[in-house]
Amino acid sequence: IVSLTPNDGAQALRQTEVGADLAIGYDGRLTINGIEIPEDQMVGARDPAIVSPKDLQANGLRANNRNQVYFKPGPGKIIEKFDQGTVDIVLRYFKESDGSQGGTVRWSIKVL
Repeated sequence: IVSLTPNDGAQALRQTEVGADLAIGYDGRLTINGIEIPEDQMVGARDPAIVSPKDLQANGLRANNRNQVYFKPGPGKIIEKFDQGTVDIVLRYFKESDGSQGGTVRWSIKVL
């Protein structure tokens, strides 16, 4: 893990982007307040409807930013805005090449 955004214990707004920068070669998935964030709703995800199936299979939904794992709440997303209070974030990270050598990091923010 290179950095967490926002930092553990930080105060944040209801539409705050949350996530982490990972070392090159790692990818991850976020769970926020027990809700698994779909990869296609993460920042930088490509629309599978406009990507060729071959490209999608070879490169995935986030071809250019796998070492950045972020989610920003918004209309139509699994979380449209954070509720006030404590928001618990879990990042499961893993080696991109084979899904191994990973771990889990947990942190919380306080939404105003």
